[in-house]
This record gives sequence, structure tokens and C-alpha cells, in this order.
Amino acid sequence: MRACLWLLEALPRIIDGLIAVRVDLGRAAVLVDWDPGRVSLSTIARRFDTLGYQLLPLADPQARERDKVIDRAWLIRLGVAGAIASNAMAVAFALYGGLFATMAVEYRLLFQWTAVGLALLALLWPGRIFFLNAWAAIRARTPHMDVPVALGLLAAVGSGTINTIRGEGSIYCESAAMLVFLLLVGRFVQYRQQRKARQEVELITSLVPAVARRKSVEGGTEEVPIESLVAGELVQVPAGESVPCDGLLRGSAARFDLALLTGESRPTLVSPGEEVWAGTRPVDRPIEVEVTVAGSETRAGRLVAMVREAASRRPPIVELADRLSGWFLMVVLAVAGFTAWWWWSLGPNLAIERTVALLVVTCPCALGLATPLAVVAGIGKAAGEACWSRAGTSSNAWPARTRLSSTRPAPSPKVAWR
Repeated sequence: MRACLWLLEALPRIIDGLIAVRVDLGRAAVLVDWDPGRVSLSTIARRFDTLGYQLLPLADPQARERDKVIDRAWLIRLGVAGAIASNAMAVAFALYGGLFATMAVEYRLLFQWTAVGLALLALLWPGRIFFLNAWAAIRARTPHMDVPVALGLLAAVGSGTINTIRGEGSIYCESAAMLVFLLLVGRFVQYRQQRKARQEVELITSLVPAVARRKSVEGGTEEVPIESLVAGELVQVPAGESVPCDGLLRGSAARFDLALLTGESRPTLVSPGEEVWAGTRPVDRPIEVEVTVAGSETRAGRLVAMVREAASRRPPIVELADRLSGWFLMVVLAVAGFTAWWWWSLGPNLAIERTVALLVVTCPCALGLATPLAVVAGIGKAAGEACWSRAGTSSNAWPARTRLSSTRPAPSPKVAWR
């Protein structure tokens, strides 16, 4: 979420010794640079926890189970918000009907207090995520889109409660409850799309086998990790299985499925002595390959590295959207304050109504969410198409997550956390 990104990347300004925080939305990971002489990692983790973000190692083997738990929590939150919103709208229809017919005062108050109670329940349970994000942003002195949303919800429910107590004026509680539900639906769709993109990017790594059948001096074969392969060794690849390394074809000609690298759906004939690449598959017979490079140095390994780099790097258009969203929010808050002051002389109810409408309508969700979500979805779609084009590759065969690492020397330690 963009709100999370703005908040977390602003932490170096308030934590002494924290040098940089880089958020990778595509993989739901954060890369932390810090000075161990000035602050400990445990201190940084505690500060993250106070803001509502639990740090877990990226290589956590329970990641899939945790995703299921998060999914269930989201579905429960959406179900509760939807039930509250539907009941609040039903109560509102009863109140609207009372405008065209005589309704006893006690019944009108009953319906109004029911709407207020439902709206308060929507804010305190499923809608509290917006207030937690807004409060965390205020503490980090970093404005983001949940600030005007939280203010709008508070103003709507607060004014509705006051008008109910006074016995006059309109209430906006059903609108606030419905807004909570619709915003949560948008957040859930964004969360699922980002997770799907992350999984599809990581699925590329499963297209290259982790072990190879290396031919021994005695003529037999042994299974070894692909990282242990060295140039000049021979590996055997059964028909239909992926080549574990880049190398030269030995023996007779064979037809290869090159869809992973070229997108070509028809098998290509490769002659003896010609190069074959990791991730491609012989389709008509077993083959032998003389190793030239293996591991991350293969063509497929470089492709995976490029995709991961593209997924973690924020394009200039995303940076521009971040800057515009921040300035836009400050302008909106200033205009909202001016609107309340301008209309207050004509009545508090009218001033609150105009201010609430401004805060809710001008929330820059499209600017703050659409651009980064489109980038993440595009990367995930491209990775998914590459994986889908491989016949026999299961969409459920997700690879194990690995810890992020950097070979670039750095003046301070780096740790990747989910």
C-alpha cells in the first residue's frame, strides 16, 4: 500500500541511526540500512511494531500459512463491514421514508440511534485500519491518503451523533458505514493483486531445477545441486524436464521448447555443439549437455534477476505520483479547513456537510494507488505469462522464498524483512 510506503520510508527522519528504508511493494518486503553503532536492529523492529508493522524474515517458511491467515482476517473484516453497511442503509431507507409520511418521534430517534451505533461499530472494528494508518502518519510527520479519509469519517459520524442528540439536522452515518466497506474492498483488491504479482515473479525461479543429474567418471549419474556444477562437466536431462544450466548439446540433434526465453510455442531443432539454455526442455528424447555456466550466471538466472530488480525498483512515474500525492493531501487539508471556516457563518451543519464532502471526494486514491498498482500488476502479468507458457508447470508449485542479499559492499548492514 502506498500509505505504508510513505510511512516506512519516512522513519529515517525520526530514528537516529536508521539510514534508509526501502519498501518493495511487489514482494511485500522492506530493506533496512542502519548504523549498528547508533541504533540496534531490535530497537528498529520495536519502532516498526509500535506503528503496526510486524517484521518477519523474508525467508520465513510459514509465509504461505501466514498469507492464508491474512486472507481470512480480510474476509472477516469485509464481511462485518458489508453487514454493517447493508443494515445501516436499510435503517436510512426507513428514515427517508419518514420524510414522506408521518413518523412518530420515538421511532425516528430509534432509527437514528441505530444508524449511529452501526456507524460507530463500523469505525471501531473494520474501519479502525484507516485511523491507525492516519495516526501513524501523523506521528511520523508524513501525510498520506488515510488522513483525509479518517477526518471525513470522524466528521460524518460525529456530526450525525450531535444532530441525533439535538434532534435536528441530517445524519451521515449510513454513508460513513458504506464508505468504510467500499474503501476496504479497494484495499483488499490491492492487497491480493500485489501478493499475486509477488508470487508470479517468484514462480519464475521454479522453472529452473534445483538439482542436476551429473555424469560421473564411471559412467553413472548422481544428483547434485546446480550450484556445484562446473564448466566442462556433463549433465543428463530426460525428455520433458528442464535443462539445469547453460551449455552445449552433445550427441545427436534434439528438439527444444524455448518458450521461457523466446516465447516461441513450437519446438526448435538444436544441432550437436549448439548452445542450450537453462529452463528450456528437450521434447523428443533424453540429452546430454556440457556445462558452460550454472546458477545465477545462466541466461534464465539473469532474466530472474532483471525481473526482481524491475519489481523492486520504483519507476520515475511512481516517484512523481508519491510527490504529487503528498503535496495534494496538504492542499486538500488546507482547503478543507478554509471551507469549514467559510461556511460556518451560515450554520455548523452546512459547514460540516461541505467539509466532509470535500475530504471524502478529494481523497487521492487514484493518484496514490493506480500508478504503483499498475506497475506491480504489469510485472506480475509478464512473469505469469512466462510461467503459464510452460506446459506442465503447475500454478500452485510456488518456490521457497529466499533471503534477499547484496553482493555490493555497503558501509552499513542490510537486512531484508517481510
